[in-house]
Amino acid sequence: MKTEKLNGSARLNHKPIMANEDSHIAGLSPKESKVFNLLGEGESIKEIAGDLGIGYFTVITHLKRIKQKLKIPDQRKLLVAAIKLRAGLL
Repeated sequence: MKTEKLNGSARLNHKPIMANEDSHIAGLSPKESKVFNLLGEGESIKEIAGDLGIGYFTVITHLKRIKQKLKIPDQRKLLVAAIKLRAGLL
């Protein structure tokens, strides 16, 4: 994957995983799927909340439910799974 320097920090060049609003992950609600996809794109919880027009703690609740539904034990592994999904490895 290509990276570019932006203000002294590396940033990945990538396309969004979601092609349209109907894209979602089996077993997750549409909103949970959006949260999971944005997490895989490297967005912070605050950025996800702003993009979706929901509260910070609502995003955290969605992440907890995603972990439960996908049987992912911790936040780090959730992030890895989101990135792998985005890269087409899942």
